[in-house]
Amino acid sequence: MKGWKFHCLGEQGGEINDIFELISSNPNLALTAFQDSTNNNDSIDLAPAVAPLRVSHNSQVSHYYSPIYKGEFGFEVAFEENGQSTKSCSWTYSSSLKRLYVKDNTVIPFLLKVTSYAPYVDENLYVRAQLQFSDRQYLQDVVSRCPNHTTPDHPTNICFPNPEHVVRADGLEEVEYLNDGAKAVRFKFPIPLTGSSHGYARLRFMCPNSCPGGMNRRSTDLIFILLNSSNMEVGRFSTPIKICSCPGRDRQKDEEKDERGRERRTFHENSPFSMEGPDLADWIERVAKEVNERRRKELEDLAGPLTPPTNNKPQM
Repeated sequence: MKGWKFHCLGEQGGEINDIFELISSNPNLALTAFQDSTNNNDSIDLAPAVAPLRVSHNSQVSHYYSPIYKGEFGFEVAFEENGQSTKSCSWTYSSSLKRLYVKDNTVIPFLLKVTSYAPYVDENLYVRAQLQFSDRQYLQDVVSRCPNHTTPDHPTNICFPNPEHVVRADGLEEVEYLNDGAKAVRFKFPIPLTGSSHGYARLRFMCPNSCPGGMNRRSTDLIFILLNSSNMEVGRFSTPIKICSCPGRDRQKDEEKDERGRERRTFHENSPFSMEGPDLADWIERVAKEVNERRRKELEDLAGPLTPPTNNKPQM
């Protein structure tokens, strides 16, 4: 596919937390512990235990995801490279920041890829798309539009019954907007292009990250979940995303800010204040030699060149 590049930000590893393995193998364990604690009138705090957990690839869809899981179908998502970023572009991808920048309320085409579509064409595949806050402290918060953009008389909400959803599908089949603890859109896997296993999904993002009362300038991730006919998760893709009015400008500003940060980190790493032991002693000795050499040259310049004494005795 000329002009398209697959941006996979990493693959799910095989290492799973021991506690997570225990709970996954025995789903009733957590419920039993909760009931025992309740019967003993003990107070427990569920929030710290729930927030860090990630759903495994063979579990029902949850609201907390690890970044990428290709699964048996080799699920991937791609977006077209626009070349040089300009202020007028509708979307652009920063390879250095690994972040997608999109213009709000603009159709953005995504290319959904599976390894081979033909063997399971009879099995209905679906895709669930939603936004999630990147920072762990906001994982349980639902990403929704700001109050200003959810008013019934807003132009984008006319004849649309789900004004709080940030992600909207455009021209897809069997679209369903979900409110199951997250504002998500579910649609049938797009029909692949002839002779390929790729299909287009066109999405709109209806509220910028900067809107007060909505995302409040918090960073977000765009998550695609591949589902089978039993609503089981069989693939996952995630990428950081920033919704704004000028993607090219914001990308340039963020890349410049990141570059300045790297320069500062490099300076501090090479600074003597970060040195210890022999490195610091060698630096002090080197600086002392340089200072002594500089002072010696300054004294020589002040004294001027030495001239031999002349014999001024009168001749007889």
